[in-house]
Amino acid sequence: MIIILNILENNQAQWLLIDRNKIKNSYNFTITKEKGVLFHLDQFLKKNKLDLKNTTAIALAVRQISLTQIKIITAVINTLGWQLNIPVVGEFECLQPIEKILPGLLKNLEKQKKFQPIKVVYKNQPEITISSKKRKFVIKK
Repeated sequence: MIIILNILENNQAQWLLIDRNKIKNSYNFTITKEKGVLFHLDQFLKKNKLDLKNTTAIALAVRQISLTQIKIITAVINTLGWQLNIPVVGEFECLQPIEKILPGLLKNLEKQKKFQPIKVVYKNQPEITISSKKRKFVIKK
């Protein structure tokens, strides 16, 4: 069983179950602080009566999210791959629908025989700004 985490835009994402090189099931969700990708992976597996131990590979497809989110989600995917000792691959800044990039992801997974971590790739210039939030305290000298 191959699963794919497809990150879309505006914190929208989906877990996909791949069977015979085609999308068999999908589970759409919104990434929040309270319910992240692992919570939704658990829901996806329960809904489809699947066991994570039966996963043979994991892929990550990212359209657009923040640098922090990419780092966290890549770490999650790498941890799952390492724990299960399965191949993981990632595709960043995917502008095409998942159906178009699926053959490439599956081909890259076939090339890997064992776990190798995904390296974080973020091609956009990071936006590092000063917070505009008003402080609720004052520092006195």
